[in-house]
Amino acid sequence: MGVTGEVRRALALAVLGAWTIVVPYLDAAFGLEVDVAQRVEVVDHVIPGAVAAVVGATLALLGRGKALAGRPAAVVGGGVSALAGFWVLATHAPLVGDAARADEAWGAALWHVSTALPLLVVSVWVALAPGPDHDVSW
Repeated sequence: MGVTGEVRRALALAVLGAWTIVVPYLDAAFGLEVDVAQRVEVVDHVIPGAVAAVVGATLALLGRGKALAGRPAAVVGGGVSALAGFWVLATHAPLVGDAARADEAWGAALWHVSTALPLLVVSVWVALAPGPDHDVSW
């Protein structure tokens, strides 16, 4: 049995979580720094990224050998990760506003918010994917 689409989605969630964690630590390499305290980066990137990475890895392990979609672990895990993605999006809205007023560079603002929507979308996809016994025919 190969890797299922469910496991791929869970792994994508784990990778997006890891990407969320490293964004503020790679910004200097690309010249996309923002002037915020380190603790803000931890709250805005590391914590939600770690939540998503752990949920994604856990779901990938749970999905090996049995259906994952529609199970409570996928629904709750995807929901928690969606909240993490929404957190990243919401906490970076002021940064985008700063870029609109030319107080921050657009590249830096977009770099820092780059993981929010993919994380949110994949999380919702994991949470709401129909289970194997769900009839989707019209």
